[in-house]
Amino acid sequence: MDKEKLMRLYLYCFSMVNIFFLSFAVPLFFGFLLWEPRNIPNEVMMSGIYFSMGSMMVLTARNFMSQKGFVNFIILANSIHAIIMVVYAKNMIHIVVMRAVSG
Repeated sequence: MDKEKLMRLYLYCFSMVNIFFLSFAVPLFFGFLLWEPRNIPNEVMMSGIYFSMGSMMVLTARNFMSQKGFVNFIILANSIHAIIMVVYAKNMIHIVVMRAVSG
């Protein structure tokens, strides 16, 4: 598979994850897994951002070579977000365990 097909596949797959999973499914169906205390306005704002980014990724996948800046932003933003979430998860795991143990 050549690099262009892999980039299109990446853009389409992650756009669908952003649109259907991160923007709707996580807040609605997996709210119990989100950080405590809940911040509903923040969650709605983040859902809108994920939906918008996913929609733009679908459009960009058609001709991504002319949108290199946006593609680089998507890759950088997702990478930084993943690093931040790993750090938070590592620091918050003891809180989750203590809540589970205490009931």
